[in-house]
Amino acid sequence: MSNAKRTAVRAGVAMVTATALWAGMTPAASASTTYALQLPFPDTSPHQSSVGPDAELLGKVRATQPDVVDFYGRSVVRVADHVTLDPETGDFEFAARLRLTRGAGNWNIVQKGYWGDPGQWKLSLHKSTKGIKFSCRFKGDAGAVQAYSKAGVASVGGSWVTAGCRRSGDRVAVVVDGREVGAASGRIGKVRSAKDVLVGSKGMSATDPDQFLGLVDNVWVRS
Repeated sequence: MSNAKRTAVRAGVAMVTATALWAGMTPAASASTTYALQLPFPDTSPHQSSVGPDAELLGKVRATQPDVVDFYGRSVVRVADHVTLDPETGDFEFAARLRLTRGAGNWNIVQKGYWGDPGQWKLSLHKSTKGIKFSCRFKGDAGAVQAYSKAGVASVGGSWVTAGCRRSGDRVAVVVDGREVGAASGRIGKVRSAKDVLVGSKGMSATDPDQFLGLVDNVWVRS
């Protein structure tokens, strides 16, 4: 993507101890929590993080406020693969804080791996006649489980919402603003993927990117 816009932002992919960046991330979050990845989007200046490589903003995504990025067209935020971002068989959580300022659709929010890959974890947004809902999918060497939230957990033009996924054994839960709003169970097994973490779409080269449009404040992963 030689003509794609590229801007570096801070991303920690080594296991580090970090302070929670907003209240109500998950019921288990405390003032100091160990994360595998945090994307707080602190500014627009390219720089190298002290705890890991930079993320890349590719395409039509821009920093609009000190802690906010705006996806306004074909774009993705990409973070390189790292071993700490593979759940294996352990418990695992990830989330993004977002605001729907540009409508809603069947969009990808955060993912590592693709649908047909041997391993994947993914948070998606869905628009239905009953309202907006989120889904979480984990796929491993024993199978795949996808859980959906109830409809109406977010709204276009509404307030900020933190949507995330929690895997506990063979159970997958959708968590919105610290509350579990949907769950499903089934065989998952060991989850591994050599793919990058992608925020906002399937990537710049995808034929159908399932592009997210709107604001994202923070993305985090922890196990």
